Amino acid sequence: MVALGRDRHRSQSSRLRSEGRETLTVAGRRLLHGALAKVVTAVQEWKDLAGSGQPGPWHLGRAIEREAQMLRVREEEPWLATLIEKKMRWRNRKTHADELIEIAQDRGWRREPWDIKQARMVGQACLEILTAHTGLVEKIRIDKRWRLVATRQARSWLREADEFYELRRPVLLPTPTPPLDWPGLTGGGYADNAVLRRPLVKNRKIPAVKPEQITDLLTCVNHLQSTRWRINQEVLETISELRERGLELGEVFTPQDETPPPFIENLDETRRQAAKLQYRLVKERNAQRRGRRLYLQRLLFGVGLLGDHEFYVPHQTDFRGRVFAIPTPSIMGSDIERGLLEFAEAKPVGDGGKWLAIHGANMFGLDKVSFDARQQWVAEHEQDIRAAAADPLGATFWADAPEPLQALAFCKDYAGYLERGPAHESRLVCFADGVCNALQIYAMLLRDEKLARLTCCTADPERHDIYQRIADLVTEEMSSTPFETDREWMKVLGGVVPRELVKTPILAMVYGSTQYGQMQFVVDWFEKAALEHPWKDRYFFPCKRLSEVISKIMEQELLRAIACRRWFQRASRRVVRRDIPLIWKSPSGLKVDGTYYRQKKICISSTFQKIRIRYDDASDTETFDRPRSTRAMSAHFIHSCDAAALHKTVAKVRGRGIDSFATVHDCLGVRAADYDVASQCVREAYAETFSQPLLMNLHSQLQKLAPDAEVPYPPGRGSYDPAEVIEAPYFWS
Repeated sequence: MVALGRDRHRSQSSRLRSEGRETLTVAGRRLLHGALAKVVTAVQEWKDLAGSGQPGPWHLGRAIEREAQMLRVREEEPWLATLIEKKMRWRNRKTHADELIEIAQDRGWRREPWDIKQARMVGQACLEILTAHTGLVEKIRIDKRWRLVATRQARSWLREADEFYELRRPVLLPTPTPPLDWPGLTGGGYADNAVLRRPLVKNRKIPAVKPEQITDLLTCVNHLQSTRWRINQEVLETISELRERGLELGEVFTPQDETPPPFIENLDETRRQAAKLQYRLVKERNAQRRGRRLYLQRLLFGVGLLGDHEFYVPHQTDFRGRVFAIPTPSIMGSDIERGLLEFAEAKPVGDGGKWLAIHGANMFGLDKVSFDARQQWVAEHEQDIRAAAADPLGATFWADAPEPLQALAFCKDYAGYLERGPAHESRLVCFADGVCNALQIYAMLLRDEKLARLTCCTADPERHDIYQRIADLVTEEMSSTPFETDREWMKVLGGVVPRELVKTPILAMVYGSTQYGQMQFVVDWFEKAALEHPWKDRYFFPCKRLSEVISKIMEQELLRAIACRRWFQRASRRVVRRDIPLIWKSPSGLKVDGTYYRQKKICISSTFQKIRIRYDDASDTETFDRPRSTRAMSAHFIHSCDAAALHKTVAKVRGRGIDSFATVHDCLGVRAADYDVASQCVREAYAETFSQPLLMNLHSQLQKLAPDAEVPYPPGRGSYDPAEVIEAPYFWS
């Protein structure tokens, strides 16, 4: 891993140096950012004090002159500045700068050019500031000409920095040896001393906590990274053959880019805007396709190194306690990664054939219907499953599934089950997932009987779908209103608001999104759907209207959950207004610091020189970002709750003798034979976690943080008992 990381770092640095862009290397960025603040301060001092200079590199002064003129254009003629910037996107030669200044003059803008003496003075002053205040460059005479070169100290620092980052940036892969158990917040993970040790909590410092206070969390992480894995060779062969043949498979394999629409002259304004939109969308999809191809190439390279050996996946957590796998591939990755991974230890299916079939139906998108309906669907498609297992590229039944690679892995495993019956030894990871887990948590926090029933937290034998219910209510609302925009939406959507359109706004709402954010989700969905519509390029306000209707229905159906989300924000605002860090203890004992800080930023943008420099340093600021901290409070607390429940679940599962399992936040994966036991452990863990008065506990902690503040009390609780989840058939399904 270290050797691969070193080779990758050297390749990237060498390429950037050969292109004359060493400031974009890791070491170069550090060097530039460290000097930028000094240069900005010195330039300001020179601007205030300097009144004369000596002859110097006039071309640098000319470049600065162009930028100064562009600033004047922006102030005096904003529309002209926009025109020039658009033209510069397609032009790279420096001569175009003067050409565009001439365009501005032709359109009535008067230029006051600097003479050569002024240009020399400005250029010389900038070079003197650079050499005097940074120590990065020096002026030497080469071939009778003065040139700027990096100082000996700068070159030495760059060499040492490159050697340092070569070791700091390994290519992280699963390990053939068991990872070290986490005894506390440090000391676990990769056992190889060559790999830089990482803390248990990634990306953020957290308040100190004793190991005995986070026993469930440590137990969970240590058990997860002790699970043995291997690569599903049959799925890997299918992927390799797909790549060799250059076949396309949905969004998984995209060997070719889309062809952008041809340019057509003499279009009216409306059609021209519509054509520009289509061209932009094609460019975005092609960028995504190229990203997926690069991702697949890197993934298969790592998989090739693993071969057919067994391996382990080290884990970390975030600051809320959510567990994450460190390397790639992992079961927390994409559909391709999940399809490629299987447990190393097989186990006879036994009585788990029902759950194996249900898992397969879930992978084909039938997770919203009853268990009986899912089993029936699998029984009706047994011949298709056998054919796909025998010849995946000939019988592409699996390719139309929402999760095609996991569906293929199921077909191959289920075909073995059909052939050998309960004695079939299965390694397949069968997942059990929460039904809108965030709303389930709100229902249990608030003891909300109605919301608990709609999110399958009760013993109700019907499989409810809160997303579909809200989509149906939005359809009913828009079909009955007199607004023209609503009638047009119904025609565009075929008379039915789709479930996937409302799902993201609902999740964003319970996690603290604003109305504008919800509207943007609608716009994004609409652009990707590429539906025929009458609005041409003016679909912003129709999308705004639709998002308002969705918000209205959510306010009606999720009234108590929205009230609780607002309470999170009001209560946290009382604390951060007093500049007190927003720290509370999660249900699993981890101290969560949900405070965000404002960052120091210095941005320098050059229109003509194609330069973008950003100096970003949060280490020197202690100013709270109050809006961001309060908006994120609901998401942080909900995530800390589902993490705590998962910690308990893993401890219970391991305590009942199950040694192979995986988690993806609110999702648990086990072998089919272990599904019944794992499902019961999930329900017991949630019942125990939410039997506590978690909202009142949070209120008490926030009040202690700010004793002089009147932190509002949380919303009142209903009559629902979280213990009912133990008998809920579809709670995790």
